Amino acid sequence: MLNFPKIGQGIGAYKWNDSNQRLIKHAALNGLNFIDTAEDYDNGNSERVIGSAIKGIRDKVILSSKFAPRNNSYSRVLKSLDSSLKRLNTDYLDIYQLHWPNPSVPIEETIEALNLLKTNGKIRYIGFGNLTLAELKSIHKLIKIDTFQIEYNLFDRSIEPDIYNFCLENNILIIGYSPLDQGYIADGNIKKYIIKLSKKYGKSLAQIALNWIVNKKNILPIPKFSTFEHFQEIYESDFKIDQDDFKYINDNVTPINYIKPKLINVINEGQNNRKTYLNLNDAKLNKLGYVPSPIQLSEVISKDKNIKPIRLIKINDLQYNLIEGRIRFWAWVLAYGEENPIPSYIRSFQK
Repeated sequence: MLNFPKIGQGIGAYKWNDSNQRLIKHAALNGLNFIDTAEDYDNGNSERVIGSAIKGIRDKVILSSKFAPRNNSYSRVLKSLDSSLKRLNTDYLDIYQLHWPNPSVPIEETIEALNLLKTNGKIRYIGFGNLTLAELKSIHKLIKIDTFQIEYNLFDRSIEPDIYNFCLENNILIIGYSPLDQGYIADGNIKKYIIKLSKKYGKSLAQIALNWIVNKKNILPIPKFSTFEHFQEIYESDFKIDQDDFKYINDNVTPINYIKPKLINVINEGQNNRKTYLNLNDAKLNKLGYVPSPIQLSEVISKDKNIKPIRLIKINDLQYNLIEGRIRFWAWVLAYGEENPIPSYIRSFQK
């Protein structure tokens, strides 16, 4: 397997331009040489910026990209890879990953394309992202999975223990996106403890949070940073903390609550402010073209209730605002109705 750094670069779904090239290259040459992106990020511009940034240092970089779920079919996987290589200005990827599953495309078809790309030397390793444990186990029987990409931070540890242990036991590297929880860092009592440790060690909240992930087995965090100052902060996150402090953080997991959908308000405001559906009828019509659609995802959820929790803000005991996971929410309602409680994380605050 590749010689991964302790922290990588997450070049996510943000606006990127030529001014970011120098920072990406500097970070790659100074310890953060794993770079992860996707064909959909900023309509492919993320890949173009990276391609320019790594010109002349390609052999020093571990490069990873992902194909969108609408492109999970055999021919589209091949076409997506060629387009990504062109934008990235390289003739191979170190890791190529399925971004999200698409229930309308047989996974065997996707795997066939990935195996061909590996045989042809266009990709070196194969990864998958955002799967349930059942999906991960099923795919593992069909192909060697090298990496698994999923959200992982102090607030969302929903991969523990089952997915985490499965990957550890099967030598599948977990690539943890949003390791700083999109700037929230943490919530509740654990946030208070992180603030306490920040003062104790003279480190920022982000450095404490990243340090905890860096010192866990088999997880590569990929934070996003946009300034040289922020890079330096990320770079200095590998330091020693007392075992008791590490254990306290490790043992305090955000609880998963189960809330009836009828108590949840779907609102426009939320994490990333993505366009969404505010009612069930619009979700069924899926005019925004989400893949998978709420109906398709409901068919998956009806077989496996073990979904990634949605995120809520509590208004009172009988009212919550939904701030993340709207497609999952509507899929759940389609599968189970408004009375069957949905797994939820509850934030104590909103940005």
